[in-house]
Amino acid sequence: MHKQFISNRTTRVQQITLVLVLLIVAGIGTYLLTGSHAATPYASITADKGTLANGATEQTCSGTSGGNCVVFGSSGTGSNKGVPWIGLNDFTGWGPPLTHQYLSDGFRWARLEAGGSYTPNNEVDTALGSGCGDGITSDPGCNVILIVPDNPSAAMSWMNHYNTAAYASRIVYEFGNEQYLTNSGYGMSAQAYAQAYETAYNDKHSAGISQPLLFMTTGDPCWSIAEDTCTNGAELYIEKAMDASKGGVPNLKVDAFSTHTYGGTNSNYNNDTNGVDALLAQHQDAVSHGFTNTPWYVTEWGVTLNPSQASNGATVNDGLYAPSYADQASDITAAYTKMVSYGDGANGTWLKGIVYYQTHDDSTGWWGLLTSPTPVSKDNAGEPAGDDSSGANTPINLRPSYTALKAFLTNH
Repeated sequence: MHKQFISNRTTRVQQITLVLVLLIVAGIGTYLLTGSHAATPYASITADKGTLANGATEQTCSGTSGGNCVVFGSSGTGSNKGVPWIGLNDFTGWGPPLTHQYLSDGFRWARLEAGGSYTPNNEVDTALGSGCGDGITSDPGCNVILIVPDNPSAAMSWMNHYNTAAYASRIVYEFGNEQYLTNSGYGMSAQAYAQAYETAYNDKHSAGISQPLLFMTTGDPCWSIAEDTCTNGAELYIEKAMDASKGGVPNLKVDAFSTHTYGGTNSNYNNDTNGVDALLAQHQDAVSHGFTNTPWYVTEWGVTLNPSQASNGATVNDGLYAPSYADQASDITAAYTKMVSYGDGANGTWLKGIVYYQTHDDSTGWWGLLTSPTPVSKDNAGEPAGDDSSGANTPINLRPSYTALKAFLTNH
């Protein structure tokens, strides 16, 4: 009875008090939102200050104090699931059925090579458009790893053209493509390449271009030196490029590194190329030169079905070739499992992207993920092998290697 007697009065007092408390809290909250750090009670997707992590990128924006902003997440075209992302060489140019297949399966990154200085309506412009230019118009456009010429002036013509907010997170630049690979190669030593890269790097940053310019580490440190007097493992390419005592560029600044690590999951051919473990060796060498947190990209890796077209006297044990489709698929799964661990946090976060070489067989070997529809010969597994003259609108014949890579992309 006593409790019932005082309850009505107490309840009214409590109600009045509650209303007053709510009004005070609301007033304080409004002040903090509008007068303190946040201009509105809504979250902003950009900020002109911040640490670039988890896919965030910096781009030019209006209305910010520094003229730049950080965009969190991917562009409207999307990016691959997982880190690092997975792309394809030989992505475009095969017509709507094949391009739609890649896009619908989740692939978003295409690797393309630029020639000379920028000219409009080129394949890069096309790939950045709907459906990668030769897909279904309702499909997204590609993101692009663009191989620019290792001539700083020509490279800058491409980078300047795509220096817009629309392309800020959709393009990565690679400075040349194995222009200095062998002793009898294309006439550019590690030192000369590093000097050209330094010029392009400085010009790019002076122009305020945010996309990274990749320094290619796949090269021959014995360039211009008789092979029998130079030991690759003792004089790594990065050392020749960056060690002043070896003629390299001192205090070289690098946005990111790229490499071609053809070879088996546990292979390391002279710490230079050929083998996933060579990737780790190269990274460790870069760290020893001060590049502790510099990102890396594997822009070519693949397994051929023809041992005579794999380099360095390949055997099946070193992973440079596979004797069957099933072996090719299992090699891909094993190698990608290890490589991805260097980007997803299991064994590091420095590897940002992997690009398979390549979708179709070609004159360099039977690396393809699908059987080219116009046969020119038979591959080592007894199936028709095609080349780049194959028709663009003919039926698709996916190999187990494609299915394995697709499954890996989906699940990792």
